[in-house]
Amino acid sequence: MRKPPIAQMPPWPARSAKHDKSRGIALVSVLWILALLAVIAGSFTANARTDAKLAYNLVENAKARALADAGVNRAILALLQPRSEELSEQQWRRDGTLYRFSFGGGEVLASIQDEAGKIDLNAAPDALLRGLLVSVGVETGAAAALVDAIADLRDADDLRRSNGAEADDYHAAGLATGPKNQPFRAVEELQRVIGMTAALFEKLLPALTVHSGRPGVDPATAPDEARLALEWMNSDEAEALDAAGGLLALRPATTYTLRAEAHTDGGGIYVREAVVLLGGDGQLFQIRAWRQGKRMAATGLLNLNL
Repeated sequence: MRKPPIAQMPPWPARSAKHDKSRGIALVSVLWILALLAVIAGSFTANARTDAKLAYNLVENAKARALADAGVNRAILALLQPRSEELSEQQWRRDGTLYRFSFGGGEVLASIQDEAGKIDLNAAPDALLRGLLVSVGVETGAAAALVDAIADLRDADDLRRSNGAEADDYHAAGLATGPKNQPFRAVEELQRVIGMTAALFEKLLPALTVHSGRPGVDPATAPDEARLALEWMNSDEAEALDAAGGLLALRPATTYTLRAEAHTDGGGIYVREAVVLLGGDGQLFQIRAWRQGKRMAATGLLNLNL
């Protein structure tokens, strides 16, 4: 008996090369689209993270600024406290001593600097200004020239001192502006004096003021830079000024620089600097300047409990 024939599946239709090529292009296109979507998604994620970080930093910096302002106000409160011979937590030193305290989710460093302890650019005698310049490393001849240039900038006339500089000298040096022939209104104006460099100005800055109006300094509250200026003065000049009562300013001070540097727990940092005048016009105090300050060297800290 014959066996029945075995059924066979019909053969698959042969695929053309064109069909395979189309399927390959479609697959590559899909892969490219997926890759592009992944890049777009990653970009959106990175931007979102950057925006979140920027927002966080803005918030922390705003907190630090508010804390620094609070630190200055705390220093004003200390200024208004009655003075006694024995210092307490409520009675701060007025010689730039740093006080540290915790407040509002951060830490604040604050100080009070009596401006009478500094050298007044408008009132200091030549010998004191020269002593300051020499104390920071300026050669004697160059120091004498700078002192004369400072005097020529602040005096009202156009008469040139022997080592000084008037308008013609500034123009010859290629400077657009000459001496204004008026008292200094801010210590920063010292940078306009011919021969003054940025590096030298930074060295002089801690010792200088335009707020005391006194020819001398109060040694009890003078910063180290001002004390060094006294030591570098010519001994005969120092004795003459001291005998005349012009070297040491022992009268009660009225103007102070207050500084507060705030650090938040989240990393925000801000420094506030204010110049405060006690009394005047029937007020307890007047704020003469309110600006952003520079970071302070955190040495010799005294902890304060609020």
